[in-house]
Amino acid sequence: MLFTLSFLILLSCKKNAILYPPLPTPLNPCGDTVKELKVLWQIPLLKDSSNYVGAREIAFGDHIGIIVDDKVTQYLTTYNANHGRFVWKHTISPDMLGGRQLSLKTWRDNLVINCYFKQRIVNQQNGILVAVPEMPVHKGAYRISVLGNSVYHDGGANQFVDSINCMMRLQLETLKWDTVCSLKRSDHFGSMGSIEPPALGSNSVHDSLLYFKFRTINRLFFYAYNMTQKRVEWRKDSLDYDGSVYPPLVENGRVYVDGLGTIYCFDANTGQPIWSRYVGSRLVGGTGLYLYQDQIATISLGGKFIVLNKNTGDWIYNYQDDSSGAYDLASPSAAVVHNGVMYVMAGGSFYGLDLETGMILGKYRSPNRCKKGALFGYGGIAANAVSNCIYIDDEYFLMAIKAFK
Repeated sequence: MLFTLSFLILLSCKKNAILYPPLPTPLNPCGDTVKELKVLWQIPLLKDSSNYVGAREIAFGDHIGIIVDDKVTQYLTTYNANHGRFVWKHTISPDMLGGRQLSLKTWRDNLVINCYFKQRIVNQQNGILVAVPEMPVHKGAYRISVLGNSVYHDGGANQFVDSINCMMRLQLETLKWDTVCSLKRSDHFGSMGSIEPPALGSNSVHDSLLYFKFRTINRLFFYAYNMTQKRVEWRKDSLDYDGSVYPPLVENGRVYVDGLGTIYCFDANTGQPIWSRYVGSRLVGGTGLYLYQDQIATISLGGKFIVLNKNTGDWIYNYQDDSSGAYDLASPSAAVVHNGVMYVMAGGSFYGLDLETGMILGKYRSPNRCKKGALFGYGGIAANAVSNCIYIDDEYFLMAIKAFK
């Protein structure tokens, strides 16, 4: 009788019990809850993938190369761009000073590695050192341009009253340095800064013109220097104070350059302004400028995706932090444009932005983000037309991603 009563009470409690839903399965902290980045292959930057490093990529032929700075040694390692198989490794130390910051360029069948006041020239096929021409003045800079058969490099300056900044040139065929032009402090305002990497063009009589920014402490000057006549063709004395560290763009008799928050278009021959557009965001620290069809595109330091008509300066796209949080592009890396898509790392994510539609074709976080500091934004980025792939790193792994278009 007692057993029967207890059973009926228990049955009644079960009928009136609150049924809680089962606890959710804990999410993988390295898994994306929306959509995971699918990589073709990935390679650890160090054998011990628990450590992260600074890196910079370059694509050439059917290779992808990456400079890695493991805080002790700097080296350039190359892999087959299609399947990631190791090709060769070249040790840069002790010449290199901060692998993530310096320029890495191609020239014919070689790679040119800027090591501040030295240029290491390395054969692309085997990684063998060809030459290490050293600047005659030990006042180099982080950034260079390779134009034709020459490296263009800021020779640096002191801060005395009579200080001079020199645009230095290394002729890669002869390995001889010379001075293209000299800029005196007495001709400018404020303490001397740096000559940024130039772009090359020509005027209506086919003189070679070198276009470059020159920074002082409180001004940004823009020069067109006639290398044929060895004189200043024209200069602008202030591009609203500052701009990105990337070279200007020269196309069809026009030159495009950025200041602190304005993009300018000048007649490349005369320096006459054609248009200017204030974009409402700092361009210093952004991606630089990119031309595609009738557009000029950039991403600002604050994360604004800016696309203008390159002929008129009129707005095409002007996106930043929309209501869904999709365009979270703050503190962007350098970008690459491949088949009409701008690929960039910003806001901790890797983006593919369609320049024809302004749409986001892909936005991904690092698949390794449970590791300390593993995010997209501080590493390098490169595109390889042979493999139709984009190469990025999250400071732990080098990854190959199929291009979105």
